[in-house]
Amino acid sequence: MEVLKLLIHGLGLAGINFAAVLLGFAVYFLLRPAPQLAVQLPVAIAASILGFALWVYISKVLFAARAMLEGWKDYLGVYLAAWLWSPLIFVPLHYLGTGYVTAFSNVIALWAFQAPVNLVALGIIYLCYNHGNRVSWLPAGPGAG
Repeated sequence: MEVLKLLIHGLGLAGINFAAVLLGFAVYFLLRPAPQLAVQLPVAIAASILGFALWVYISKVLFAARAMLEGWKDYLGVYLAAWLWSPLIFVPLHYLGTGYVTAFSNVIALWAFQAPVNLVALGIIYLCYNHGNRVSWLPAGPGAG
């Protein structure tokens, strides 16, 4: 059951990363002629961090302790699972959208985005929920004691 929890959270994080990159591209598209990386990257970083924080909060509210990440091993598992899920999400979607398989360099670029951003996102979540077994800085949700 523990592995399933990590795979689900990893899938959520990878999906949020992918959606955040697309959101960054949409914002860039609206603000063209601005430089693409100058617009897309900050939007994607902020959306990834905020999106995963929302994901963890919603999972805490809906599923309570069963869905919570509990220690550094859980966070490491989610970090690695997101890396595993990324090409499994990106390659088929790219193929469906363009009609050809993406270059491996695009997968590496997604991993290069994910490496620091997911580290920061998971670090923030860890500090807010698990750091030193303190009382959570974020609300526990309805009905929690």
